Amino acid sequence: LMYQFAVGEINAEGGLYVKEYGKKIPVKLIVYDDKSDPTTAVSNIIRLATLDKVHLALTGPGSFIHVAIAPEAEKHQLLCIGTGVSIERIHEMGLKYYFTVFPRYSEYPDFTLSMLNALLPSDQRPKKIAIWAENTMEGEELAKWYRTKAPQYGYEIVYEGTYIQGSPDYSELILKSKAAGAEFVVAVPITPDGIMMVKQMTELGYKPKAIHLQRARDPPTFYEAVGKLGEGIMGVMPWNSDWKTTGTDKVATYYRQMTGKVVVNVLVGAAYANIQILSQAIEKAGSLDKEKVRQVLLTEKFETVAGSVKFDETGKSSGNPCVVQWINGQTVTVWPKDLATASLLYPYSG
Repeated sequence: LMYQFAVGEINAEGGLYVKEYGKKIPVKLIVYDDKSDPTTAVSNIIRLATLDKVHLALTGPGSFIHVAIAPEAEKHQLLCIGTGVSIERIHEMGLKYYFTVFPRYSEYPDFTLSMLNALLPSDQRPKKIAIWAENTMEGEELAKWYRTKAPQYGYEIVYEGTYIQGSPDYSELILKSKAAGAEFVVAVPITPDGIMMVKQMTELGYKPKAIHLQRARDPPTFYEAVGKLGEGIMGVMPWNSDWKTTGTDKVATYYRQMTGKVVVNVLVGAAYANIQILSQAIEKAGSLDKEKVRQVLLTEKFETVAGSVKFDETGKSSGNPCVVQWINGQTVTVWPKDLATASLLYPYSG
């Protein structure tokens, strides 16, 4: 939806000015549904590169999707910018043509734990952590980085358990975390699993002081399902609709008008920012040549609804991640201070 909106805005102005052509060129957007299936996503990338012969590609969310398509895009030298990808291994593959705009699992503990340390007195911090690791690459990475970084911030992992995605029962994780005295639960479940976790925690009388449910808590459907039990549950995001950055109000308003939803999905701003980045890169390069555009991506800074974005040599972005919570039924920015529109809701009230 936001890719279409952004491209529509560009074409309403006649397109992108490309210096080597000496004129504005309209942008053609080709959209394929990957159905959240890696095999379908790979087929789409091959089709875009070989049949459609696109100049550049934008990809949808899902780290497992990106791990599948990135090598294929590299094989065809298709320059891509991906959103909704937090996996670190993408940038350990030595890829030349793959760029991502999203906070990574390696950064999540830095954002959440530094926030807690900055906003809470030492004796009030939830220093005992339970990690619930989904048996996927996402779960493995989240666990790895919390395990690695928690001690650096003065936190202790008192329990770590794994579970199978789609499991109907999380009582073992909950009861063992409760018995270990865990005050802070971190996990990266899909939304249906996150809903089950929160409801079963309440049923079993477990109320930690803080909960970080990355991914599950993102869509409005999460809060619709758990209601007040979602209040205070946090996540790390690349953008939020309460930011004061140029274009955020416009993007949020359009999304609400088109969907009828009040709460704006955090992926909306990230998708719009991707178009802004590619548009600026093409105009700065003055060319549609992928090597020239790639060089601009590696060397320039881009101004977007998600703030200033710059990439390193591996394609990772240094954006402006924030910590958000559900507060009064809205996803609200609580950290960092210069972006926060509300105070941290702590402890978790359930």
